[in-house]
Amino acid sequence: MANYRRPGSEILAQSVYFHIEAAREAARADALNPQKRLHLLRYGPLRERAMSNLDAAEAQLLNIAPA
Repeated sequence: MANYRRPGSEILAQSVYFHIEAAREAARADALNPQKRLHLLRYGPLRERAMSNLDAAEAQLLNIAPA
């Protein structure tokens, strides 16, 4: 962004930051008890949330980058 300032790029950069923070938040979820039967099913939404936020951050970075 320092070399390619465009209108609205600060908003996109802030969006990238928020998506990465949301992915970190999902990744830091407390460890579940492996003794429980359905623990694998409970991790799925957290993993999906982390991955979808990383994908969104990547898409925003591509919007910021010059052609």
